[in-house]
Amino acid sequence: MTKFHKIKLSNLKKAFSLVEISIVVLIIGLLIVGVSKGIDMVYEARVATARGFTMNAPMKSIEGLELWLETTSQSSLSKDSSSVSSLSNPEDNQPIGMWNDIKNQGTIKYNAIQSNSSYRPVFKKDGINKLPALYFDGVDDFIAYSLVDGETRVYALNNFVIFAVVFPLSSCVNTSGATGATSGQKYAIYPQYGLVYSNMGSMAGAGISVCTNYINAVEHSGYYMPLMITYSNTINKPVQITLKYDKIGSSLTSTLYVNSSSQLTGSSTYNVFPSFNFGGGNWGYFKGYIGEVIIYSNELKDSDRNLIEKYLMDKWRINN
Repeated sequence: MTKFHKIKLSNLKKAFSLVEISIVVLIIGLLIVGVSKGIDMVYEARVATARGFTMNAPMKSIEGLELWLETTSQSSLSKDSSSVSSLSNPEDNQPIGMWNDIKNQGTIKYNAIQSNSSYRPVFKKDGINKLPALYFDGVDDFIAYSLVDGETRVYALNNFVIFAVVFPLSSCVNTSGATGATSGQKYAIYPQYGLVYSNMGSMAGAGISVCTNYINAVEHSGYYMPLMITYSNTINKPVQITLKYDKIGSSLTSTLYVNSSSQLTGSSTYNVFPSFNFGGGNWGYFKGYIGEVIIYSNELKDSDRNLIEKYLMDKWRINN
């Protein structure tokens, strides 16, 4: 009897141990789910705040908005390059085939597309300061608005402003000379090749190379791709960039602003237009994140430029 009772007591203890282990496993599972849900809720709150900034952005009341690309809105991104059907909540690492122009002005949408799935940037939930952005691999990723058959016009000429929010992850090697920017650069906005129109003269596309050691404004035409403006500094966090072109009389001046403060100027002898190609091209690919690009087809008053820069820096939580 004593032996029998000992066996039963031992079995009972084992049974309780299994039940206790099951309860512990269940509690751990619930905690993991709870933490995961909590993380999701924090992310969703951050995105909702960013969408609030977007909904109330100053660009909606400032005339001349030509292009507006950003990565937080429900209508901003599409999986395929042939459909504007939006991904309201893309998955992390989702390749993006179309970056939708969300501007509220004009009738033409300059959606940037990438039909080749191998060259598509990917959506990253935690791209720029805990907000979603597009990641470009620095090898061959790019996305661009493509001219339709027979289309030859440009979208702004000599008076325009490009705004961008960018987080670079690789360095540049700067080289001087008329074609110095054909190597060593990382083009967040690739300067498209300028054509020659009989009524416009020689033209050059303007772009921006963004690296961890330089920000360069670059122009591109036939046998012509120089570094027009160079900002030299360590760039190890997200940055807001503005490139402004003003033509007064025969003089064309370009101005580069970094985080709405640092200011450098250059000049051009070409007729210059903004480029609608993002992530790179033949002469260099960008490695890092792009969160927003805004292009105006006029030079803007300083007060309006400052409003847009403040919107971008507040939304993306960028500090000097």
